[in-house]
Amino acid sequence: MNESIRPDKEDRYVSESSPKKTVSPKSDNPLLSKRKWIILILLLLILLLSLSFVLFKSDTSDSSSQQNNTNPALNNHAADLEYQTIVPPKISREATQTQQNTAPDKERIEIPGEVADILADKITELNTHPKSSETVLFEGQSNNVDQNIKELPLQKVLENNHYTIQITSSSSLESIMTFVKQQKLSNYQIYETRREQKPWFVLIKGNYPTIEEAKDAAKLLPQDLQKSTPWIKSGAQVNKEKLSQ
Repeated sequence: MNESIRPDKEDRYVSESSPKKTVSPKSDNPLLSKRKWIILILLLLILLLSLSFVLFKSDTSDSSSQQNNTNPALNNHAADLEYQTIVPPKISREATQTQQNTAPDKERIEIPGEVADILADKITELNTHPKSSETVLFEGQSNNVDQNIKELPLQKVLENNHYTIQITSSSSLESIMTFVKQQKLSNYQIYETRREQKPWFVLIKGNYPTIEEAKDAAKLLPQDLQKSTPWIKSGAQVNKEKLSQ
């Protein structure tokens, strides 16, 4: 008896046309993904730095151009200095007169004619007798004294224990004479001494027996004389300065 053999379904031969199992792709390496992010961040930073540098450079160039535009006079002056050829002025007799006319006005001190004449005579005398031992150059009227403050007439040589008031001093005899003329001083002396091996002129006023009387007299001087900061000087010091010329 021949019985047909029927194999079970499990024993059936799997044909090649049966569906294959799909293999899922492998996931990316996490280390490689981190590197990619780092590279992207670095590229972004470089791009930002480049943009900031370009913007900063454009801002500085704009500011410099604005400064140049706001100062056209400076630009023109610089261009003139760079390209202009300087030609020296011609020398002529009228040059001095032109400079005097274009120069700004300056304050001038007018010296009275009487003072100028006295100075001219004194300068002539000193040039004629340069070795003269006379140190008192000018004197005011000594008879006009104030008896209320016990002022005595000034002598060429003061008593060593007496005192006087030094009004001012200067290297310019002309300026002191102008000051005396303006203040209309009397009972004064202008004598010559030396300072740093150069002529020095001192203006003193009054002759007082004590230092207290000299101080009281200095306080009563007019306001214009007070501005010169007068101070008390002994007769001994004045006589010594007169001998040191």
